[in-house]
Amino acid sequence: MESFPLARKLWPLAFACAFAAALQLALYFMFTRPALAALAERRTYAGWSWLSVVGWHAVNTAVGVWLVWTSLRERRTRFDAEGVSRPRFLRAPVRVGWAEAESVFVAPPEGTPRLVRINAPRASVEINALHYSDPAALLALIEERMGAAVGAGRGARCDAHLKNAR
Repeated sequence: MESFPLARKLWPLAFACAFAAALQLALYFMFTRPALAALAERRTYAGWSWLSVVGWHAVNTAVGVWLVWTSLRERRTRFDAEGVSRPRFLRAPVRVGWAEAESVFVAPPEGTPRLVRINAPRASVEINALHYSDPAALLALIEERMGAAVGAGRGARCDAHLKNAR
């Protein structure tokens, strides 16, 4: 299957990983380490218990996973001749075919786009255009593929706001 590679920025994923690791280290050195030392001596450290230490690390880990996943799913979004496929966390990826896409929403309509949503009757795919090196190339690819689907007479209606993005 023909795929259309688009250059994506690496810094959002690197920043998310570094921020999540820094957050985990800060929690460890500021609270967990002194609390564990105090708990080992059978005394309390500012009201921290084993449950609170584990709970805060679990919350911190969940926030880190969410930050990393939001950047990672942008990198793993695939555009091919049939449509666009976007991974979802712990579920099957959502796929919207060019032939079934009904509309494209671009926000903001003027200037550099930040959000591109491809709508279809059964699903929609939201793409953060700021994660791409050339958001105009992303919009041009979507416009071209939806135009090809309309030109082939497959019934898709491309009432995209793409004309303002160029």
